[in-house]
Amino acid sequence: SNVTPARLERFFTPRSSGYQISSELRQLIVFARHNVTKDAPFTKMHFISCRNMLIYFQPQAQRTVLSLFHFGLVAGGTLFLGASETPGVLSDEFAIIDDHWKLFRKRRDVHLLGQVRLSQLRSATVTTMPQLDQRRSNGADPLILATYDQLLDLFMPPGLLVDERHALVDTYGGAEKLLRFKPRRPSNNVLDLLGDDLRTVVSGAMQRAFKDRETVSYSGVRVPKDDGDVRCVVTAQLLVHPRTNVRNVLITFREMTEEVRPEALGTAPVAAPISMSEASAERMQTLETELRYTRETLQSTIEELETSNEEMQATNEELVASNEELQSTNEELHSVNEELYSVNAEYQQKIIELKELNGDMAHLLEGTDVGTVFLDAELRIRRFTSQMARVFRFQPTDIGRRISDFAHNIERPQLADEIEAALRDGTVVEDEVRDRNRTPYFLRILPYRGQARANGITLFGNQGAPAPTIDGVVLTLTDLTALDKVRTNVEQLSAIVEWAHDAMFVLNLEGVITTWNRGAEKLYGHPAAEAIGKSVSVLMGDQAKQLASYLAEISCGERVEHATSLNRRKDGTRLDVSVTISPIFHGSTIVGASTIVRDISKMVETQRALESEQHKVKELLAQTEELAHRREQFLAMLSHELRNPLAAVLSATTVLEQRPAIEVSSRCQSVIQRQSTHMKRLLDDLLDVSRITSDKFTVERTDLDLVEAIDTAIEATAPLLAQRAIELQADLPPHRVPVRGDVRRLTQVFANLLANAANYSPPATRVALSVAIQSGQIAVHVRDHGDGIDPALQPKIFDLFVQAEQKLDRSRGGLGVGLSLARTIVGLHGGTIGVHSEGLGKGSDFEVRLPLANQRSEEARGSLTPHHPCRIVLIDDQDDSRDMLRVMFESRNHVVFDGCDGGIAIKLISEHKPHVAFIDIGLPVMNGFESHSRSGCAPSSRMSCWSRCRATAITPTSPPHSRPASTNTSPSPPSSRRSSRSSRASAAISRPIRCDDLFARPRLATCCSRRTCLRSSRRRSCDGGSPSAGRAGR
Repeated sequence: SNVTPARLERFFTPRSSGYQISSELRQLIVFARHNVTKDAPFTKMHFISCRNMLIYFQPQAQRTVLSLFHFGLVAGGTLFLGASETPGVLSDEFAIIDDHWKLFRKRRDVHLLGQVRLSQLRSATVTTMPQLDQRRSNGADPLILATYDQLLDLFMPPGLLVDERHALVDTYGGAEKLLRFKPRRPSNNVLDLLGDDLRTVVSGAMQRAFKDRETVSYSGVRVPKDDGDVRCVVTAQLLVHPRTNVRNVLITFREMTEEVRPEALGTAPVAAPISMSEASAERMQTLETELRYTRETLQSTIEELETSNEEMQATNEELVASNEELQSTNEELHSVNEELYSVNAEYQQKIIELKELNGDMAHLLEGTDVGTVFLDAELRIRRFTSQMARVFRFQPTDIGRRISDFAHNIERPQLADEIEAALRDGTVVEDEVRDRNRTPYFLRILPYRGQARANGITLFGNQGAPAPTIDGVVLTLTDLTALDKVRTNVEQLSAIVEWAHDAMFVLNLEGVITTWNRGAEKLYGHPAAEAIGKSVSVLMGDQAKQLASYLAEISCGERVEHATSLNRRKDGTRLDVSVTISPIFHGSTIVGASTIVRDISKMVETQRALESEQHKVKELLAQTEELAHRREQFLAMLSHELRNPLAAVLSATTVLEQRPAIEVSSRCQSVIQRQSTHMKRLLDDLLDVSRITSDKFTVERTDLDLVEAIDTAIEATAPLLAQRAIELQADLPPHRVPVRGDVRRLTQVFANLLANAANYSPPATRVALSVAIQSGQIAVHVRDHGDGIDPALQPKIFDLFVQAEQKLDRSRGGLGVGLSLARTIVGLHGGTIGVHSEGLGKGSDFEVRLPLANQRSEEARGSLTPHHPCRIVLIDDQDDSRDMLRVMFESRNHVVFDGCDGGIAIKLISEHKPHVAFIDIGLPVMNGFESHSRSGCAPSSRMSCWSRCRATAITPTSPPHSRPASTNTSPSPPSSRRSSRSSRASAAISRPIRCDDLFARPRLATCCSRRTCLRSSRRRSCDGGSPSAGRAGR
């Protein structure tokens, strides 16, 4: 993984198990026997690896081998030792690269003493002292050197540069004045050139610097100068060359001034005064040590040279003898070489022929796609093909192994015995086998027959032919997968034809049946033995004339496809069939016809039925298209209905941002509330439609008063009726109409009907609502004089999303779901809803029928007339009219307080807290609207409806101690309508007034009945005091 792709491609050859070194790189490597203790070392080596061998040597042998390795390496070369091995005494000559992996680098080229042969090594350890091979560089620029000398003279203190042999290398800063040269043969040793006092100090400093590898300083040393002795600091500093590792010592002399004090020298020792005798003794001891070292070195060198001389003489004699023997041997080899050359040429030719033959045979075996393995007489593998290798998992290295050593995938337990029988008896085995993957093979085991030989001589039989012998076994496996697929396909096709439901048989060119399947036997009733050999005309009956045309087409190579025919069974019955006849080719010759006959009697009948169903499908498609059209219309309506309120809301918010005045804010809030309520009603209708379509629409049935539900619907649609100036004429019974149902849903039904009547009626028209009880059912009619309904649309008017045509502005609004919801709600209550219209422009009449709850009609009729008296305030400036109304009310046990102007009305209402106040509009002092507003009798809900001539505003109130209702009677011009709205009157009536009709109104009936009055009070408390209008009627 650490070799670059370029080097992998150049120096390595890929193999299945990895990479192999290329022959080009292999030829660059020399392998030779080498005795590291005796043989001469290789020279100029860059890398030497000797791992875990030195640990088995004696210490002296280790030192010898390491010295030889040091000699053989170039400067900077690498030595790789074992984990437990070190350079030992030669550690100073090797720098550590990696202490963990024992990698060392040769520091320099030096001559190491003591590199002696192992046989002549001494037991005593001789301490060698290396000598430096000085190499001075002569290639520097003289100008630069002169500059360097000037810089050194200027800035360098007096100093001496000394090498490991104490030889003087250079001087600096006038230090040459301290040196004393002899008159003849001057020494280069710095110790010989210094005075006695300085010699002792410098010698000790150099020894410590080389030994301890640190800077050594002595202070207070007397140094002679021209003007006398001065005290100096002598410093010895070790310098190591980074490339050659050559070591030198720089000795400097600094005068002890105020800037250089002993305290600044740190822990540097201070030289004590030394006497001449002590210095001489120390010097003599040093010289004796050096002398002893020199003698030992000299003795070792002499012994080494003597040993080398003796060995060289012995080696020379051996070489002379060997040279003579080699010359005679060379002559013999030369003659043998000539013979071998001729033999080699012949063998080369034979090898070429054998290679060609072997290649031809290998290609032949591989090209046949037959797995083959050759076994010798011991059943060992001689040769095999790749096909056989996959079965027996052979590898190229398995040549020569016994066949019994391998496992195989062939499901044949006796295979080994059959191979041995073929070798022993010459038995031939041929059989079809399968492997564990169910792959079919054709197995052949053949004896490998050769010629009998004895002592290299071929043996012949009685006939003069070479005597045969069995020399091995040939095992072959032929893959039968393709053949097995063909065989399987043929069997499958045969089974398909035989067991096909259709009749299948083969005809020759004369029309004679040659094959007959079970389907034909079942279809025609003829067994195969009876049908084969007969003409097919017996099956065709009266249409046998078509046979000749069919056979003519087949003879031309054409095909007859799905020809209908009327055939005949064995029992004489007839059947409709579809016939397909295809030619059968043998090569390029037509030899027969394949016939497929299918019974299509049921299909013919089904086809007739399908034709009748197609008409129904077309009708369904038309209905689907209509539904799709309705959906598109609904989406357009929904977009329009939601966009308009949203536009109004957005406009109101914009106005609020620009004009936050109080009156503008109130109007904008009203717009936002009204439009939000409208959108909520649309979304509620859509939610109800969703519930209906998912069968999740339910009603909560309770006992309720239908009049109350209708009353609530009237209140809900009152703003719409007032907006379009529609007069609602409600004919409601004053008594309770009991039904069992969901009051909210029933209110929704009648509110939708009233809203539709208002939307589709012209302004200032009348809408009539009536309730009647007929045969145990409640019939509610909502009639209008509006646009009417097209008779073609009436059957679909209650379908979802169905609406009458509207203008582009869609001023009537709606989503087309209200009537559909109404039909569903009424149906869930056990009732029906219908519509009748004479046509467009003639109005509509919607009828809702609901079952009446179980209650006696007498009880219902008993509740028509209010039983409880009411307090009534009657204000009218016409005395006669006021007197008649008072008499009429008092005749029914009501308490009447009357007056003639608006001020009296305010006083009477404040004092007596009436249930109902009837106030004329045109009054002196203040009109009816103003007195009504100031009296504080505004109701909790609001509805304003006005007649076109004279009207009365009626506002029912809560029971006593709550605010009273008020009535106003006067002409009602358009301007008075706005005043009526501001006065919050409940309803409007016209004169003359009939008491029965008046108290039949739900509002007044509730005011005069304790039960209904309490009900009205509850409704107002739920509405939270917001204005609400009552029903309008004439």
